[in-house]
Amino acid sequence: MIRLVLSILLSLLVHITSAQVTVRGTVVDETSRPIAGAIVKVKAGDAVLAYAIADAGGRYALTFTAKPATLLLTAEALGRETVAVSIANRTQERELRLLAKAMALKEVVVKAPSIREQGDTLSYNLSAFTSESDYTLKDAMKKLPGIDITETGAIKYMGKEISNFYIEGLNLLGGKYGIATNNIPADYVSSVEVLQNHQAVKMNKGIFSDNVAINIRLKERARLRPMGTYEAAVGYGDHLLWWMSGAGMLFKPDFQTIGTLKAGNIRTAAKEEGVVYFDKVTEQSNASKLMGNLSASAPPMRLDRYAAPDDRLLTFNFISKAGKDKTLRGSVGYGYARSEYEYSLSRSYYDGMEDILIAQQLAPLSVEHKPDFCVEYRNNADRVHLNERLMGGATFLRTELPTVENGIPLSQAQSLHDYNLSNKLDAGWRRGKARWSVSSDLTLLSTPTARLSLSDGGSKGIVCSVQTTRLHASNTLQAAFERGASRFTLPLLLDFSTEHLQTVWQNQTGNDVTLTTATLALSPRYEYTHPRRKYVFRADLPLRLHHIRQWYASAMPGMYLNYQFSGRSTLRVRTSYRRTFGDILDFLTEPVQTDNTTMRVGSGVLADNRQVSASANFDYKIPLEMWFVNAELTYQHDRRNLISAQEVSSGMVLTSALTMLHASDGITTSVSVTKHIVPIKTKISLRGSYGWNRATALQNDRLLPYTHQSLSLTPTLQARPLDFVELDYTGTFSKSLSRFEHVRNSYRADTHRLSLKLSPAKPLQLTFASDITHRQLTDDLTKAMMLLDCGATYRRKTVRLALDFRNVLNQKRYAYTIYNSINTYTYDYLLRGREVVLTLTYTR
Repeated sequence: MIRLVLSILLSLLVHITSAQVTVRGTVVDETSRPIAGAIVKVKAGDAVLAYAIADAGGRYALTFTAKPATLLLTAEALGRETVAVSIANRTQERELRLLAKAMALKEVVVKAPSIREQGDTLSYNLSAFTSESDYTLKDAMKKLPGIDITETGAIKYMGKEISNFYIEGLNLLGGKYGIATNNIPADYVSSVEVLQNHQAVKMNKGIFSDNVAINIRLKERARLRPMGTYEAAVGYGDHLLWWMSGAGMLFKPDFQTIGTLKAGNIRTAAKEEGVVYFDKVTEQSNASKLMGNLSASAPPMRLDRYAAPDDRLLTFNFISKAGKDKTLRGSVGYGYARSEYEYSLSRSYYDGMEDILIAQQLAPLSVEHKPDFCVEYRNNADRVHLNERLMGGATFLRTELPTVENGIPLSQAQSLHDYNLSNKLDAGWRRGKARWSVSSDLTLLSTPTARLSLSDGGSKGIVCSVQTTRLHASNTLQAAFERGASRFTLPLLLDFSTEHLQTVWQNQTGNDVTLTTATLALSPRYEYTHPRRKYVFRADLPLRLHHIRQWYASAMPGMYLNYQFSGRSTLRVRTSYRRTFGDILDFLTEPVQTDNTTMRVGSGVLADNRQVSASANFDYKIPLEMWFVNAELTYQHDRRNLISAQEVSSGMVLTSALTMLHASDGITTSVSVTKHIVPIKTKISLRGSYGWNRATALQNDRLLPYTHQSLSLTPTLQARPLDFVELDYTGTFSKSLSRFEHVRNSYRADTHRLSLKLSPAKPLQLTFASDITHRQLTDDLTKAMMLLDCGATYRRKTVRLALDFRNVLNQKRYAYTIYNSINTYTYDYLLRGREVVLTLTYTR
């Protein structure tokens, strides 16, 4: 399979690069001034071989392959005479001069193109892809070719997650762009812009960036005046259902704001709209990593299918321009999430001759409070950059977990209080061809309370508690110099942290550890950018000196190449060597109980991990023909000084680490193809992926090498062949294989999500949706399930009334199996029953 994928990719690259011809030049007017936006095409007969849109300097470049000896080169622009010249089929430079054209104006109907491409910006005319059923911006963006939105709400373009999200050019929400995609009505958005090779810092304009950003352009009626969306819902299922929400917005050229208030028990909002998709400046505390979350288990389906939520969400976000390049941004939020559900879990641990089985029935009840705030000042000028950000938050988590284990009832409870506060300063300035920058990042993490309580019917007491406090400071000084097409960057990093962690078990102090770490790093980088940005090459050699109870020195070379075969195709290659170290959890020599069957203990030795990785990513797109192709191949080799070990008995699992050099290897590859068929308004996507991993597990003193393979194929279809018919389908066909010693396990599954929307009359829409799954649980048991929803929506101007029937067939259970190295976990979730919900939505 690996050889086949490599052969296909190599053949594709050879085909594209063979006999390629490049024609480049400029488009100018009669006074030799550049004409930006001119469309340049090269033709063989009536066939268009390539096209380009002239940039701000009038420059264009066309790369193509063709057999004819003579070709036709054309250029056209609004208000200019079209020019056509015959050229030889060879690489060359041509200047095209367009003369002014006198036009008699007539009454015409102008229709905006579906996709426009100018330079590195790809602009989607949103209304060309969506229908009245797409109520939110998130619904509408799912239909844009080349753009995907994951189940968690993350936005990807050509398989790459975006790095910035703007509304009319302003970064209102930082990394929490789910607030915008879930609350801005699709009707208020005119276009979605993809900013390729996006450089967020103006001072670094001209420095190549591989980032992708999204910018939302609003319709005229959505600017300069307040707007909002308000919703109320009531229903009944296993109990009374209700939901209320409101989102108020204002988008002006120098000021933007979004405020939301949501509450109810029908769906979740607090966690979904509180996700920070990028630009994270805080991390999870080690106490949270150690104790985990008793209610963290979740099946591969929406939360509102199996859990009874009770959510509250309050957010307020604003950004104000204090000058041409200066902005002040602030946000404050509070989320309350309560969820309750039931499931059974059967864990089978391999033990040679006979597996050890631990079977449980669990009913977690989780309550989480999560306040947060952020204040940011930014001066993003051409020669100076300053960014100062203060942010903080807290988590108050309480979980009750009634459990029946092997027929014996018991109760578990967890409480966790987590606080974080951070301040980040970035400053930079440019003098000639030299750029200087400094950054300082100070973070305080504290978990004063992380407790686990157990009871088997007797007296209830604290079995285990953890407390930790961590202070982390990171400072960087960087200088960058340019010489021709080359750039030399020299960052100097000084990183310092100190942490104290204490555990108590059975009212006795267990671990009491303080760890101070320091890192001094010099990371020289050389970068070469082709004068016409044909390719970009980078080479890094970070030299690091670490002190973690003793000194460690390391050199970690890396290389990056971005090669553009044409405006349509790009190849990115990365190779790197990395060395990372463990943390204070490695030095916990006394066991810590994390639930009734699990205990964790460290090795007393610092983890030292070395990783070699190589990846190749190939993009091919024809935006005007709406073809998007992405292929990726990654290899990773890890070498570690510690191996994770488990000691499993019928009632307890002890997780630890032992000193042992061992290695693991992994290969993943994926290919994604998307095509939008304009006449029938259909988006078709097909994604295939394959993964292979080889590693070693240590369980009950048995050293077991194992391999794991996974293969999946995911087709998606979003079609509106007729104005009154809309079809949405997503399928996944997957197979997993695990092998160790004489054991061979395989697991198959296919899932299908189908939605059909019919509009017998323009204000009325009928919806039928179904989730169908076939999952193999054991060698001789496959479980099938179908969930059916239906509803009707009546929409008139700014009001929408919807009646939904959920889980019409009243399905009660959902089961699936997971292979985890050499062990097998089987889950069986209790689903929410049949429900009916009436919703009224008003958009202002």
